[in-house]
Amino acid sequence: MAATFTLSILAAVFVLTGCEKRVSVENIETLNRQQDVAMKRAGSVEQVKEGLTMKEVESVLGAPEKVTQGKIGVEVKKDFALTTWTYKQDGKKIELSFIDGKLQGRVPKFGEKIDPQAPLHMKPEALSAASDKAN
Repeated sequence: MAATFTLSILAAVFVLTGCEKRVSVENIETLNRQQDVAMKRAGSVEQVKEGLTMKEVESVLGAPEKVTQGKIGVEVKKDFALTTWTYKQDGKKIELSFIDGKLQGRVPKFGEKIDPQAPLHMKPEALSAASDKAN
């Protein structure tokens, strides 16, 4: 009986140590396809487009390594909740910005630079400046 328990513990240790959380390119591409559809939905505020919710993103990519929160001012003179999620993998990172709980823009692959011509709902500089102001 003790031998069975010991073997069970050892098996669990081997399984858990081999399970590194990884974000695959396929998951990012799936998320971007879903985001393309979500961005076509009508938003409740003109300046903040609809996007995937944080829960939807987490269900595909898993929990982020880091979450920061702040406020961002939008021309309607209303503060919206700004949340940035950071994922790190193999020495590279990606950051996702959510305004009022909705993903803004597409998800870059690890090591990929964000295309300045890509349709973002808000410019990355505005998002980082707002985040810096909040901290």
